Parts: sequence; structure tokens; C-alpha cells
Amino acid sequence: MLRRTAATVTLVVTLTAGWALPTPPAHAAVTPCSRGTVALTFDDGPHARSTPRVLDVLAGRRVKATFFQVGSMVAANPAVARRVHADGHVLANHTYRHENLTRLGNADIRRTIDRTNRAIVGIGAPKPTLVRPPYGATSTRVRDVISGMGMRQLLWDVDPQDWRSGRSAATIRDLVLRGLRDGAVVLLHDASANVDRSIAALPAIIDGARSRGYCLGTLDQAGRVVPPVPAARIDDVEVTEGAAGTKRSAVLTVRLSEPTSRAVSIDWTTVDGSAVAGEDYKAASGTLTIPRGATRGTIKVTVRGDDLDEPNERFTIRLRSPAGVTLARAKARVTILDDDPPAASTKADASAERDAGEGAADTAQTPDAPADADVPTGAPTEDGDAATGATAEEDVQEADDDSGAPTGPATEASDAGTGGDP
Repeated sequence: MLRRTAATVTLVVTLTAGWALPTPPAHAAVTPCSRGTVALTFDDGPHARSTPRVLDVLAGRRVKATFFQVGSMVAANPAVARRVHADGHVLANHTYRHENLTRLGNADIRRTIDRTNRAIVGIGAPKPTLVRPPYGATSTRVRDVISGMGMRQLLWDVDPQDWRSGRSAATIRDLVLRGLRDGAVVLLHDASANVDRSIAALPAIIDGARSRGYCLGTLDQAGRVVPPVPAARIDDVEVTEGAAGTKRSAVLTVRLSEPTSRAVSIDWTTVDGSAVAGEDYKAASGTLTIPRGATRGTIKVTVRGDDLDEPNERFTIRLRSPAGVTLARAKARVTILDDDPPAASTKADASAERDAGEGAADTAQTPDAPADADVPTGAPTEDGDAATGATAEEDVQEADDDSGAPTGPATEASDAGTGGDP
């Protein structure tokens, strides 16, 4: 907890070596996000040393949160405030000097809130829409002043009072996990005299909430808890085409950055490249639906085989119109690997080559001479012994040896995926 007067800011932080609290096991395995969404919120920062540690834990566990920031702390630690925003968290208003708003006149309430908004906007974040009165001290008058500024007052549902000096990490963890329900707003602190224990409890809070079937989301502009929005990406894949008349499936995997708290969908379609729909693969489109709690889905496209020796060919799968997800990678390349041997010389080619060789020998051995001239037969050619066709046959064998034709069936090479005192 931060205790402040209008003129001074006093902060006591005890920093010790970092340690993590074990997560108590859940009683039974549950589907991710099946029990709903909760929001973690942090008050009283940004602090130069403790807030980055909180951010590291959140980043390591892919969690977005809402930070109710004190304007004077933003002014003192702008780089930390910028990181909070850059990491994708929501920045909200916690007054400029942590004032008790019930003790201020209306003009002073507006002044401290507006000054904090300007400090947050100054570091590049959007203007906040949410205000959390320090200490939870509010009234109808305070709420009306905040509403008159076009903002919304937001308190909390779960308060482990992690700011209390000496409160253990295990107690903080247990109080949070016992209070969770769908839509709950959890109050924690990224700056207090007990912040080390708050940070030690944080990994176990996140893991414990997830093991109990909760997703961790943020607050929207109206203060509602909103589920996390996963990022989807589709992977490239290779598939061997097969012989003429055969069909194989190119299986593409769409992966989500985190489990969904609701069913999500993505439209997809095939797009020609060097591979042409109708000849090399079957044109297709559709909608991929990924159920709640899942982290991946698959798309299958039929690839047609042939007996043509040709370069590898490619086409594209494009994702569009995401619902409940964002697109981190919206295109994937499908490579059709050709498995046909290169064309080799046939026996007819060999015979033609032999005949051509014998004709050349005859020409060399039968000069333009009178009919009664004594012309020797079987005379050696320039290369020595008369050609018998063996050389041509040996060339065909060498071509066969070098052809690289497979001696067994081709295999498919596809990437299948199946009331506190903040």
C-alpha cells in the first residue's frame, strides 16, 4: 500500500532474492477457460524495480492485466509505464498522488484525475476510461464527478490485502484462489512494502486460476472483464503428391497463442500459385471453428497425384475474418513434392542410337570407290574394333543407374496436426 499526502510520496519496498510459491494442485482436471474469465489488476505503480518484475511474470505466462497507475509515479518512471503499455496491458487511473477522493472538493477530484490522464497519454498510451479511487474510498458524489468526466469508477471483487506488511505469499495466493468466480476483478499491487511477497505469489495465482478452469483477461472501457484474445498462426506444410489417380491430404495446423475462453472461428480459402486448382489440388474454402479451451485446429486440402516429372509446386492457404482471435500469421504455403522419376532412355532410344552408330561406321568403312574396288570388310573404325551395339546398351544402363528412380512406394510427408486498502 502507498500512503501519500498531497505534497509527498513515501514508498518503502523490501527487495529480496526472487522465489516462487508452489501452486496447490487442483482437485480434478478441467477444460481450460471452462469456468469463465477473471481479471488481474495492479495498483500504485509504476515502480522502477518492482513493476518490471511483475511484467516479467505476466509475460512468461502470457497474461494481460490492467494497471491502475498513480500519475506522479508515471511522471517519475515513464520508461516503466511505457513498457506496461508496450507489453499489451491496459493502463487506468489511480489519481495523481493517491489521494482520498472523498476528502477532496469536486474541482480537486477532476484536477487529480485529469493530471493523471495527461501523464498516461504522455507516455504513448490511450487516455484511460477507468478510475479506481485510492483505498476504495468513494461516495455518490465522487462517482458522479468521475462519471461527469466521461469515465467510470471501478473497484474490485477479490482483495487479498497483499500490501499488508508480513502477509505471506501463501496467504495471498490462497485468498485469491478461494475468491475466484466468473467475471471477478482481483486487486493486487505492483508497488508496496510487501511487494516481494505479492510477486512471489503471482505465478501460483496464475497457474492456480488456470488449473481451476479460469482464463485471465483484462478490463474493457466500461470496466467489464473481457476474455483474452488469442493470436492465431498457420503453419507451412509439405505433402508428396503420389501416383496418377491417387489423392492425399495436405494437413495444415492453425495454432493459438493461448486457450480460448469461447469458441472462435476463422474463414480460410485456397489460392493458386505454381500449383493450379483442378489439376494439382482441389480448390476449397470454409470456416475453421476452434472450441473453447482448445489451442489448435486443422485444415485439410486434397492434393492430386500424377506421373509427370516436374518441379515441386506450391499453393497458399489464406486466413481471414477472424472472430474471437487475431491473426499473427494469416498465410501458409503448401508445397507439393514431386515423386516421379526423371525421364530415362528407352530401348527404342538405345536401338536408334546403335543404328546411328553402325551407320556412321559403315560410312567410315565404305569410301566413295569404284564398284569393283577391293574394299575390306570389318575394318576397324577410328575407335578401334567395329561397333556392335554394346556401347549403346551400356549407355542405357548407365542412364538407368543414374536416373534416381525410386525402388519402393512413395511415402507421404505431411505435417499433420491434429474491500481493501490499495
